[in-house]
Amino acid sequence: MTKIHVYTVYGKGDEHAPVAEGFVWVAAIFGPAWALWHGLWRHALMLAVGWGLLMVLFAGLEVADNVQNLVALAYMVLIGFQAHDWQRGELVRQGYVFLGVVAAPDRELALLRFMEEARSEATGKSLENQEA
Repeated sequence: MTKIHVYTVYGKGDEHAPVAEGFVWVAAIFGPAWALWHGLWRHALMLAVGWGLLMVLFAGLEVADNVQNLVALAYMVLIGFQAHDWQRGELVRQGYVFLGVVAAPDRELALLRFMEEARSEATGKSLENQEA
């Protein structure tokens, strides 16, 4: 059974970028590295500095291990939930505009479906009407 994901699609000229909705496990676990991989340099720096400040704070206040683990887990969960929002924000900063929402099993199919829907709206024909 194929999982369907929801994507928001952004565009600038002929370029289109679908961004998935939802929690990003890889970002939660590898925060700064994930941000660097996706070209989010400012966020990578922010995440690394934030993690470093937490470590300094924990050491300075002699925080109990279980509290440190709980705070670290909360920090990771926050990163996982915010990751795609950071990608969308970066696209907007680069001049992309929100074009719509589409559901698909992967990014490539999401972009294909979005382009087909846009073409159908432009021509006034839906895929179902063409087949009938």
